[in-house]
Amino acid sequence: MHLIENPAVPFSTPIINGVNHDAKIEIHGTPFCGPQQNFVVELLTREGIALHLNARLGYMGEHILVINSMECGRWQREERHCNPFHHGRHFHLKIKNHGSHFSIHVNGHHVCHFHHRISPHHIVALGIRGEVSISKVHFEHFHHHNGGGVAFGTGAVGYGYAPAPVVVVEEGHHHHHGHHHHHGFFGHHHHHHHC
Repeated sequence: MHLIENPAVPFSTPIINGVNHDAKIEIHGTPFCGPQQNFVVELLTREGIALHLNARLGYMGEHILVINSMECGRWQREERHCNPFHHGRHFHLKIKNHGSHFSIHVNGHHVCHFHHRISPHHIVALGIRGEVSISKVHFEHFHHHNGGGVAFGTGAVGYGYAPAPVVVVEEGHHHHHGHHHHHGFFGHHHHHHHC
């Protein structure tokens, strides 16, 4: 079991050897009010974003869930869905990889399928940013422990170094990880977020 508890946001953690078939990521958190009025969950590749999930809670006057991908520094066609997230309400987000798509569930309800535009085997990290507090991230059916659950800033798009250490729970044992600096994990390409 690979479990990360109470990571500081923005936060990212490596995924070793991609997201295999039937792999599942479960995220427990609560959005909070702030000037950005949105939060983002992403599955990152070395050169883009395989899955970009943007919960807009007033951002640009919208209360909507936008899902997209990025290739070669360019956003692709966005898909828009009803937003199941609300300020101050705890959520349980589940992202599962199927043969041709990710299935996305929130609080036990199916939200959508997002068909693979980039191979999930090219995914190298999970990133979370924006106005959300995260209590738990759980990886299931992955071949590896994905960096042992250490949260770190990657130098990837929009992810700074999170200074707070993270306590990792694996099979009932507590391990305390100190600060880990990783720079240039994805190179240093930057873009402006206007999904």
